[in-house]
Amino acid sequence: MSVIALQNMPSKQTGAVLITSIVLLIIFTMLGVATMRTNITDITVQDGIKNRNNAFQCAEAALRSGETWLGDLSGPAYAVGANPLQSQSEVWEVNLTAIRNPSLQLDGLWADDTKTWSYGAALINADANVGCKTDPRYFIEALGAVSSASDSLDYESMAKGKSAMYRVTSYSTGMDDSATVVLQTTYLQPIN
Repeated sequence: MSVIALQNMPSKQTGAVLITSIVLLIIFTMLGVATMRTNITDITVQDGIKNRNNAFQCAEAALRSGETWLGDLSGPAYAVGANPLQSQSEVWEVNLTAIRNPSLQLDGLWADDTKTWSYGAALINADANVGCKTDPRYFIEALGAVSSASDSLDYESMAKGKSAMYRVTSYSTGMDDSATVVLQTTYLQPIN
């Protein structure tokens, strides 16, 4: 009797399980694609930030190189109107047209070895993808002397006596040319 009951049952299948499975597969595929796109965007942004940080660190190294050079001088640097020579303890006069408003491209001023000085060491490790593509460069301008209490910047500079002020400007790229940085600092050199 039970055999007869099974034969009389209708065997219609509507395909609901198949349609549900396909819909869920499409939804999960769309979620996976969206997640991959987000991850790719995150990686691109992180690479840009890393490249910008590399450029900043290399430009900072060039600034420190200029400050170290000034700190190693036995007296004040000589301000000249054109093409200063490190070997002669020369720096630029302040606000000359030849060096005003340096651009963010490695051309003109920054590529000219007679106007800017090279950091002088390779700051790149291509295997680790850190450093800068080109050697960072800098130039120094003489801003004048600070000699009296009214000219002084603070108590510490007054205590040191007469001082010379300089502006150090540096330039660097990151691992590629998509990130460039120009930094400036003011350096106070004690003159005793």
